[in-house]
Amino acid sequence: MRNQLHVKLTNFYDTSIYPSNSMYYNMWDTYQLHPYTEALRLNDKKVKLVIQDLASSCEFVPPVKGIVTSNYGWRNGRNHNGIDINLNVWDTVRVAFAGMVRIARYNSGGYGRVVIVRHYNGLETLYAHLHRLKVKAGDIVEAGDLIGLGGSSGHSTGSHLHFELRFKGKALNPKSIIDFKNNKLISDSIQLVKQKWSYSVIPMGLNYHIVSKGENLYRIALRYGTTINEICKMNRISRNRPLYVGQKLRIES
Repeated sequence: MRNQLHVKLTNFYDTSIYPSNSMYYNMWDTYQLHPYTEALRLNDKKVKLVIQDLASSCEFVPPVKGIVTSNYGWRNGRNHNGIDINLNVWDTVRVAFAGMVRIARYNSGGYGRVVIVRHYNGLETLYAHLHRLKVKAGDIVEAGDLIGLGGSSGHSTGSHLHFELRFKGKALNPKSIIDFKNNKLISDSIQLVKQKWSYSVIPMGLNYHIVSKGENLYRIALRYGTTINEICKMNRISRNRPLYVGQKLRIES
């Protein structure tokens, strides 16, 4: 069953016990949190990944159901590589997708007690500031399995879960893949487009509009039978923010 899952989700076949080993060229490090180099993605241009495959019993489960208190991006003079989700100490933290635990230890660099899981779809998820670890490196986990208890270990100003999504070591914006308000995936599959420092994430199977010269939000909303507020909400932009030619706007889910 696990081999079938691996083939279905990565389009590669290998006999390794490690998830997505073909994508990572036999790199499996149980101590370094982010061991991957630029050489790992040298030949990448566009990468398609299946995120959820219900036919193969590969599901998504939200790590915790809580309010997002800090988003991905620039924060306090440095890049915040994940999102923070509010929780209480001792709250259950669950793994988002099926895979194998690569890291489960205390990290003195700020994460505190941290778990990293590599998944059959090629992604890795990171869960930091835990109060207790409930798994160890090498454990095979299914989506929704308990991996730790919430806390405030490491460099943390209060109890919360710091959650990251990465591909080949490069941080991705979790909100480009997961709808945290409704605790579900935006799409069952994504396309990663290689950029200089990371990847841009394009959910597949959704409708997008490419902005042309002279267009504005009013005209675009009228064309698709939606509202300006709905377009702004889906794309996390302000209604007063100028559009630019070539900009891709998500129209509907």
